[in-house]
Amino acid sequence: MSPTEGGQRSAARDMQDAHAAWSAGDAFLLLLMIAVATIQLAVRFQFTAHPAEDAAILLRYAIHVAHAQGIVWNVGEPPSDGATDFLFMMAVAGLVKAGVGAEAAARALGIGAHLLTLVVIFAASRRWLGASRWAALVSALYLALGPGLAYAEACFGTPVFTLFTCLAAAILFHQAIAGETLAGAAGFAVAALAGALVRPEGVFLAALLAASLVLYRGWHASRLTLTCFLVLFAAAGGLFLAWRWRYFGHLLPTPFLKKGAFHLHPEGLESSLQNGLLLCLPFLPAFVTGLRSRPAARLALLFAVPAGGFLALWVLLSGEMNVLMRFQYPVLPLVLLAWPCLIAGIGERWLCLSSQSLTAGDRRAQAALLALYAIGTIGYGSRLYRHQADVADGRYAVAVELSRFRDEGYTLATSEAGLLPLYSGWRSIDTWGLNDVRLARHALTSLDLAREQPAVIMFHAYFSPASTIAGAGDWFHMTNTLRRYAEERHYVLAACYGTSPYETHYYYVRPDLPDAAAIVRAIRVERYAWLGSSLAAVDFSHLERAAP
Repeated sequence: MSPTEGGQRSAARDMQDAHAAWSAGDAFLLLLMIAVATIQLAVRFQFTAHPAEDAAILLRYAIHVAHAQGIVWNVGEPPSDGATDFLFMMAVAGLVKAGVGAEAAARALGIGAHLLTLVVIFAASRRWLGASRWAALVSALYLALGPGLAYAEACFGTPVFTLFTCLAAAILFHQAIAGETLAGAAGFAVAALAGALVRPEGVFLAALLAASLVLYRGWHASRLTLTCFLVLFAAAGGLFLAWRWRYFGHLLPTPFLKKGAFHLHPEGLESSLQNGLLLCLPFLPAFVTGLRSRPAARLALLFAVPAGGFLALWVLLSGEMNVLMRFQYPVLPLVLLAWPCLIAGIGERWLCLSSQSLTAGDRRAQAALLALYAIGTIGYGSRLYRHQADVADGRYAVAVELSRFRDEGYTLATSEAGLLPLYSGWRSIDTWGLNDVRLARHALTSLDLAREQPAVIMFHAYFSPASTIAGAGDWFHMTNTLRRYAEERHYVLAACYGTSPYETHYYYVRPDLPDAAAIVRAIRVERYAWLGSSLAAVDFSHLERAAP
């Protein structure tokens, strides 16, 4: 027997020592965890909140798909791929076509995926990976009370992507430790492909999982899983990429072109590592136990390669729009599956409550310590849940008012491509370029605006009539271009909202429109709630109107 095979069998024996057959108690705990998640849903979930900005972008695409208008940003224009979560977008579109509201469809999919991920975490830990009942319970409760439902509340597809990556990881870890089966190999390939269709970075995570299997078992012992994986990705994935190229004219989603720009982003890596640390902090000491022996180190490497590699992947993209650490959240289920396996080898000595070598007092003290650890860990996880969608948002209020003019053929040029385009129904130009390949590759110019003749110009600025400051960077270039164009062509400054003069929302209206006066009145809503706080914003535009 080779040292590698001996180490793998030793790791398998360690987990079998902690393994208990599925029982009625496990089923009861699983139902209990689903009940806990349901209670959190009822108590903390804001069903009336507006979608987050990025999520609203996807909903606009999904509505167009549902109405057989294609994957387009503006109806009647060429296809655009600003909706990064392809499979999630198509699922939302299917529900919208069936008569479900877009927001309700996105949230239903997110909630369902979150609950199914709980099932996968607990059941896979117990049945496939030999986790003790208390460890599997802690993992599932941590996930249940964590930020998963917050993503669904904001209408993000993050829980759906996380479900498929969690399932793929659970299957692959079982293949690595218990041995390959054809069903497991096919299951991993299908789950990994589904994750890659939801989010493009799912391709890299699947490749990292496959690489970790090879490192742990070797090429020969991994050939069945690798063959299924490569064949399915080459066939189905190749067909999908060929379709993308033909339909969109490029392979990467437009936001990746904008945020990646084909150079490294150290700030994106730093943010990713910090987020990974915050999400997984209570379970990281389990990886340190891999230092106790060579077999344990190999097992730790099996789990660390996909998790650490995925966090490092974000050096390729800027960290903007990473709401509530959503880009790093799929790493959490990987760690939750891993840590019980990593401590299984020391469970008999320190963590096994039924050990005959311990006195009754020792067992009670140990149980108390474990209970305190579990409560502290779950409490920490629950603090990660924060509302990211607002019940009140001034952009939504303005969009509803502007929707009265949706049939007039007007164009909106805006840096805020979420709520305003979705709820106004206007033809829209995303001036930042997340939904326009040309603007993603080249900065906005006055010629671009002159060609479009926008009726309304809106942008998120870091200045106001009360505080004009010089700034640097692409965002300042874009906002200055918009402001200069509007002022040179004598647009009416309808409003400049903000809770501070150093961060504002500008609204300009073209003066020669038949509805110009009515549109200005529509923009001057009674109460403009500021994003992220719901505080009433001040209109600073009167300072500029009063200037000589």
